[in-house]
Amino acid sequence: MAKNSNVPTAHMYLGIALAMQRKLDESETELKLAIASKSTDIFLSHRYLAGVYLERHQDLIAADELENYLKHFPKVPDAEILQKKIKELRASK
Repeated sequence: MAKNSNVPTAHMYLGIALAMQRKLDESETELKLAIASKSTDIFLSHRYLAGVYLERHQDLIAADELENYLKHFPKVPDAEILQKKIKELRASK
C-alpha cells in the first residue's frame, strides 16, 4: 500500500482543531504525529504546539517550538513579535 502523504497534514489540522477546542492532550498528540512525519507541509504544527505548551505554562518547550516554526518560516509577518516572545519565555525561567 502506498504511503498517504495527506496523513501528516490531517494530523496537523486535527491537532489545530483540538487546540481551538482546548483539548490540549489530544491536540499535542496529533501535532506531534504531524511533526514526526518530517513532512514539509506541517511546519504550522510547531506554532500550535507552542500554544499548547503556553497554555500549560511550559515556557521553555513553547520557546523551542516557536524557534522551530521560525526556522521554517523566518519571514512571517509577526516574526519580530515571536522573537520577542521567545526571549521573554527563556528569561522567565
